[in-house]
Amino acid sequence: MLIASYCRFLGFAVAASFLLPSFVMAVASPAWASHGGSHPDSINGPPADGCERFPEGYVTDSSPQWVYVNRDPQPVYVRGPIAEAHPTYTDNFSNHDSYDMNWNVKPLPEHQSVLSTANLREDAGDEFMAIHNEWEQIAHPLYSWPTIGDDVEMIGPLVWDCGHWGKDVDKMTPQELLLWLTPGTQPGEEITGERTEIHPPFSLVVHRAAPSTTPTGGAVTDVLISSNGTLVRAIADREIGKCKAPSTRLCSQWQPVNQRDYEFSILAPPKPPGASTIRHEILDRGSKNSPEPAITTTSDRIIVRVPFKGWGTEGQEMVFAKTFIVGWDRPRQTRHLRVTLDKLEWLVELDNPSTSPLPPGCLPMNPCSPNAQQTLPPNEVNFYVDIAGQWRQLDIPGLLAVRAGNTFDLKEVFDVYLSGSRWRVHARARECDQPHFRECPVPQEQGFNDDGGLFNHFYDTSSPAAGSYVGEGNSGVCTRARSGPCFRLAYRVDDLGNTLPGRSGGLAPTGPEPLPRFLFVVSVLLLVSLALWEGFWVIKDRRRRP
Repeated sequence: MLIASYCRFLGFAVAASFLLPSFVMAVASPAWASHGGSHPDSINGPPADGCERFPEGYVTDSSPQWVYVNRDPQPVYVRGPIAEAHPTYTDNFSNHDSYDMNWNVKPLPEHQSVLSTANLREDAGDEFMAIHNEWEQIAHPLYSWPTIGDDVEMIGPLVWDCGHWGKDVDKMTPQELLLWLTPGTQPGEEITGERTEIHPPFSLVVHRAAPSTTPTGGAVTDVLISSNGTLVRAIADREIGKCKAPSTRLCSQWQPVNQRDYEFSILAPPKPPGASTIRHEILDRGSKNSPEPAITTTSDRIIVRVPFKGWGTEGQEMVFAKTFIVGWDRPRQTRHLRVTLDKLEWLVELDNPSTSPLPPGCLPMNPCSPNAQQTLPPNEVNFYVDIAGQWRQLDIPGLLAVRAGNTFDLKEVFDVYLSGSRWRVHARARECDQPHFRECPVPQEQGFNDDGGLFNHFYDTSSPAAGSYVGEGNSGVCTRARSGPCFRLAYRVDDLGNTLPGRSGGLAPTGPEPLPRFLFVVSVLLLVSLALWEGFWVIKDRRRRP
């Protein structure tokens, strides 16, 4: 009987050693549905939902700039790759406290019903077959800003942007802009209709296409769930009667993040040789009043559940801000690149030498933007860079008082760890004159900011990008002002070679690390043999007793 029990135990141990590592827990799909029905009608839907196409009203708070599609604040779920991502160069100071980060998502086929009929037009530019999304920097920290190629999951209400029913503001001439600022639409203008947006989301999951922040070669996912809906939420809620206050700024900006739980999965990268166990690490990015995530590990990923439903009380600030790194008990090889920003040259005058609110133009000896200005030089400028998904706003005090021809020596260094991924170097400049924006501590002008230019350089790690480069930030404004770029950014890329850190790679195990199968079986056999041997001597000793 003892031998039979031993055999049954050994059989169970051997089977378990092979079956347990491949055990997969069934997980229910997220309880989110895309916006149902046909594509929202961009011509007739926005006026029916509250858009008045009245730009002056957006400034005076008498007309809503954002309204819910079908007057329905219920959230939608959208997933897809990022087609474009950059911070805006301008926003309306009367309904923003901070500038927006903008990104466009190409929804997966099952989520494309959120696209309006205007998004289906080929003249929609970057928003053709893509949904536009915005979130103010004050609520959307840079660690969670997506970059081109990232795979994102978003949850938030679907809205119309009432300020864009025809030609984009940044493509208008000064004369067209003055007409646009008068009540109604421009005479003879083709009304394409507003486009749909998720603005803002309250849950954003960014799966990095080119994970660059970890030397272990792990997958990186940045997550932000936030109750900060900014003034957009207040404006849209006020339009459906949820807020009766005389001013939007007296309405709540709170988003109901605690009405649901959140679930997403993070696929581990390809298993390196000799690896057997998935490991993960969680970095906090400034969470406030939020639950801890529950993690389930399968054979190829982790599943994250954030139990927010019923958490806290209405109106409380709630922020779940985390970075998840998912890899294996053996690291993957990565290529270590170091990107150093060396020099920034500012080339353009975006302020007008005239003190007139509506100057007739720029002086030949001092070319500048032809847009209406209320300030004299120097310029106030914000400057952003994105290196392989690592976003920074450069902290250079001189940029808030910069003149054409000024040069800044930089010491910004980015360590980038890549494994065969396409990545970009991006820079964006913003004229920062408008009042009430957190990013503009010395505002003077009330009007539209001029576009300070941007550039994108793309690289592939299959061919090392080591070398020195210069990016030129262009915009239509700068071309008209000086027939050239707004700025030049010199940077260099150093190839530090492949990296292969220690076995654990700094990642915490997802659970108790099992022994390799062979060692597990041998250990069981040894333990059982020792037990039998000990039992043999006990029985023999008893037989010797009188």
